[in-house]
Amino acid sequence: MWKKITTITTILSLGWSFNLPLKAQSISNSPLREETTILAQNNSRSVYQQAKEDLPEDYYIVYRLTERILRANELDNLPWRIIIKPGYEINAFATQANLIGMGRGLLDQLSGNVDGIACVIGHEITHHLENHIALGPEEEAQILAQIRREAEQQVMREIEETQRTTTGINLLGEILGQATGSYVDTSGINQELIQQAQERVQEIVTQKEREFAKKIAANNHRQEFEADHGGVFLALKAGFNPQGCIDVMNVIGRLQGTQSDGVSHPSVPRRIKQLENLIQSIETKVSEENNRSINIAMMTEHFSQKFKEKDGVISSPLSYQISRDGNSLRINPQGGTTADIIEEKLDQ
Repeated sequence: MWKKITTITTILSLGWSFNLPLKAQSISNSPLREETTILAQNNSRSVYQQAKEDLPEDYYIVYRLTERILRANELDNLPWRIIIKPGYEINAFATQANLIGMGRGLLDQLSGNVDGIACVIGHEITHHLENHIALGPEEEAQILAQIRREAEQQVMREIEETQRTTTGINLLGEILGQATGSYVDTSGINQELIQQAQERVQEIVTQKEREFAKKIAANNHRQEFEADHGGVFLALKAGFNPQGCIDVMNVIGRLQGTQSDGVSHPSVPRRIKQLENLIQSIETKVSEENNRSINIAMMTEHFSQKFKEKDGVISSPLSYQISRDGNSLRINPQGGTTADIIEEKLDQ
């Protein structure tokens, strides 16, 4: 009866394209230190027991939940990294290569809510899986500069079409000169026409910047909805209840400005509505396939039990160590580190 659940979930994941991203944050002041973070070894203690002793509490929490999601969803073939931001940020982000960042404030507000934290992690992993890339400040500045250049070129074309006189040609030079900072002799040019041309340039720039901002916001919103969608499936398959995703939204919804759409994120009410609809659709499809009423809590228990049954048989716990950047915790891929593999392959 339960065997069909995995198939349905997979179809939903693929059929509804689930891909901010939350913009990349600076990473510094990590509490991790090489002398206190030890590579998990194969000894009498389990990897998890050692991790609980080795790692600060927040790192242990995110390591355990991330490790579970990676293994349950067969995403453990590459290393992943974790960083906990100092201060009290109620935020999370995905950046660089497989880096998951969490704010201490968010972990604190979700204290005791394992399902909620797992949903956050699933959301950020989805950003990586779908190659969501945030537009950086330098890239945005380049685009805005290009918008102004195109506006100036458009105005010059308009002038060329209506004024072929020497004054018109000099007027173009004046516009170009002011745009590039170079000197252009404008003696005798109608200053009123110059002013009109400059105002026309600014009018076009303002319009194009507004259109650009709308496109950026629409793209960011699409990516956030996709990451919310993907986070549900990644968390569920690892045995976490997707209702925790709604708990996360309720926490974020208490922050100023989150009740309406922003440039980087859609409003919290819209995100909650999508999550509720998604969970309902999963319950409906799975119930139809099994000819009985099945809710999300029952599916959560099913996947949790399924993971326990295969745990240690198909895969083993993923070890951890300080990353080479010195600031993040590295979750090693299945099979261990390069040194582990060398020992296995060469020292036989």
